[in-house]
Amino acid sequence: MKSPHDIPAVADRIEDIAAAAMLLARAVALNLPGLAGLLPDGDRTSARLLARAITSAAAGGTLFDDRLAEDLASFVARIEALIARGTRREFVPETSVEFCGVGRGGWFETFMTLEAQELSEAFAPLRRLNTQISLLRAHAAGEAALFRLRQGS
Repeated sequence: MKSPHDIPAVADRIEDIAAAAMLLARAVALNLPGLAGLLPDGDRTSARLLARAITSAAAGGTLFDDRLAEDLASFVARIEALIARGTRREFVPETSVEFCGVGRGGWFETFMTLEAQELSEAFAPLRRLNTQISLLRAHAAGEAALFRLRQGS
């Protein structure tokens, strides 16, 4: 039985990340074709193809392979660019009576078009999957580097 003071090994964290990514991949693959309706024509086709690739990779044990990671990262970047086109940040100056005359206070607010907001919310799981896969691959690469260092000493 594990003690609450045990620090999880890297392998335990990798397994947790992989399990979370597998669950997320199934949800993304099911929802991605339906969400494609929010995209321009060319990206709709890419979304459907990516959904098939994710389903196949999850079933075949290749969810963390180079090609899918690259395809997923590329697709997420295109979606992020679409969202960015409908997003703007503005400085909102402080206008309250308490700070009247100071003229320096304020904050930034992000404003999104309705389309950008819908797209951002709909593709949040896809972003999380991309992050999970990138994180897992980085952990695995680190573990492999440590193994090589240990073998060399």
